[in-house]
Parts: sequence; C-alpha cells; structure tokens
Amino acid sequence: MFLSSALTLVQDLDTKIAKLGREIAAIKASPTKWEPLKKLQQAKAAAEQKLAQLQQETEQLSAQEEKLHIKAKKLHDKLYSGTTCNIKELKDTEKELQETELKLAPLAEIILVNLEEIDHLQTLTAKQSQELEPQERDARQYDTHLQRKIEKCQAQIVSLQAKRPQLLANLPKDALYAYNNLYKSKGGLAVSFLENRACKVCRARVPEPKINEVFQDRLTFCESCGRILTIRRAEAK
Repeated sequence: MFLSSALTLVQDLDTKIAKLGREIAAIKASPTKWEPLKKLQQAKAAAEQKLAQLQQETEQLSAQEEKLHIKAKKLHDKLYSGTTCNIKELKDTEKELQETELKLAPLAEIILVNLEEIDHLQTLTAKQSQELEPQERDARQYDTHLQRKIEKCQAQIVSLQAKRPQLLANLPKDALYAYNNLYKSKGGLAVSFLENRACKVCRARVPEPKINEVFQDRLTFCESCGRILTIRRAEAK
C-alpha cells in the first residue's frame, strides 16, 4: 500500500473515531428532561417528608391521648365508685382527674389539626404524583433514547478501533511516529493534502522539491504547519 494511501486511511479512521467521541460528549452534556422537573420533585419530597413527620407525631400524640383516657377513666372510677372513703384521698384523686382532663383537651385539638393537615398533604402529594408520573416516564424514555445513541456511537468506535492495527501495520515506523506526534499536537489533524501546489490546511505554498517528494510517496512535511503532506492517489497517475 502507498504511504499516502495508508496515512489517509489512518487519518480518516481517527477523524471518524474522534467525531464519534465528540458526539458522545455532546449527548452526555445535552440537557435532560429532568431539569424542569426538579422544583416539582423537591416540592413533592418536602411535602412527603412533612407528611411522614406529622403522621409519626400524630401517632405518638394518639398513644399519649389513649394513655391519658385510660388514666382518667381509672381516676373517675376511683372517685365515684364509692370504694374510697378517705376525704384527702378523694380530693387528691379529684385533683389528679382534673389535671388529666386539662391535658386531654389541648392534646385532642392538636391531633385534630394534625389530621386535617395530614389529609391536605395526602391530597397534595397525590396530585403531585399524578402530575409528575407522565413527565418522569417521558424523561426516562428520553434517557433511554440518549443511552442508545451513546451505545451506538461506542459500538462504531469499537468497530473502527478494531481496524486501526491493520492500517498502522502498513506505515513505516518513522511515518507512524511522526503521525502519532502530529495527531496529538495538531488537534487530531496530522495529515494534509497537497492541493494546487499548496498545503490544504494552512494554505502555504509547497516548494517544487517537496512536491516531488510527495509524488514519490516519501514522508514529507509542510514547512509552514509541519503536517505530513500527502496526495490522493488518483492525482499521482
């Protein structure tokens, strides 16, 4: 294989690989459909957290209320059953019953307010879930679509990379060394075609002796930009 043909094929291959890599990076950097949902998701999460806290608090208050009801009933029974005759003990029992009943009244009010707030939050979170569900489904489907595009690009890169060793085998060591260094230092464009007696990349005129070297399929560099000069083989005929 001609040196010019081998260099052109390697450059074309690496250009395709680099382009696919940029496509993958662009896909990964592209905005997703999750961003517009963040505020609603955060609001729903906050409402769910508050709901859970209220439910836990209400359960604790209800348990406390139940204990106070049981205590009040026992005190009431003791006070009015007629089994206690000691005046002081009856007065103490009556006082304790009053104190217990005083604790029960505000507790019941708090529980009632909590239950109303729980009902409101349950309605709110149900509405938020209903609103979010189709949008989240759409966002997941879009993520899947993007992932498939990435996987397709990755599969193409693997396929192209598999061809690279065979193409590199056609390059002499000095040409391969020069190509690899220039590919890194010249932004992925190590090879330039000779076009109208000038370097196609930097447009600098190429001296006649160097043009002859290129047509003789020798490793030749542009004196201006330093890239490897080559030709399309049809031009050499």
